[in-house]
Amino acid sequence: MSSEDASVQGKIIDATVECIEREGIQAVTIRKIAKLAGVNSAAINYYFRSKEKLVDEVKRRTVEHVFEDWREILNDESRSVRERLFLLFTDYMEGAIMFPGITKAHMWEPLIDDSYDSLFVKLLNGFFQELAKKLGLELKRPPEELKLVVIHLFSALTMPVLMPDLYREFFGGRTFREAKVRRALIEHVLQLYFDEGQQAEQVQESEGQ
Repeated sequence: MSSEDASVQGKIIDATVECIEREGIQAVTIRKIAKLAGVNSAAINYYFRSKEKLVDEVKRRTVEHVFEDWREILNDESRSVRERLFLLFTDYMEGAIMFPGITKAHMWEPLIDDSYDSLFVKLLNGFFQELAKKLGLELKRPPEELKLVVIHLFSALTMPVLMPDLYREFFGGRTFREAKVRRALIEHVLQLYFDEGQQAEQVQESEGQ
């Protein structure tokens, strides 16, 4: 592939991401992408064959990039598992808030179409297997229970980033668009598992006094 071809493809990919972010995946059209990319519609069909294949390529590139970053965080043995999880979930929530259109695009098939064969779903479940193993290094629980912990942690953070203003009235006007609110939630769900042993020891000590 020539540098010119790579440059044109890069512009089209970036324009598709921007289009999805502006209007949502269902509103994406070749005409809109071509206008944002500064190319004609024929160029999109030449390089990607169809809008569907272009969108699939955008989703592939973005989701693979995300999981590469997550694995780098998860495998950083210079930090405790708890520290790694805090960084991992911070990255997840910040990315979802920053790129809500792409985030929802990846979740569209399982959420709207009730289809679970997408690359996102496959990579997510594979990553969950790795995450459960890492949790087992610090949480002495049976493997099946560790899987439930992973599901709980991920699920607890997902709705707040898909609908960050959902709890505004209940939460005293605060919203998960605020970084400090997101960090507080992450810290809270991690405390439920990683600090429970410490809390139990404190209770035993107080009872013994």
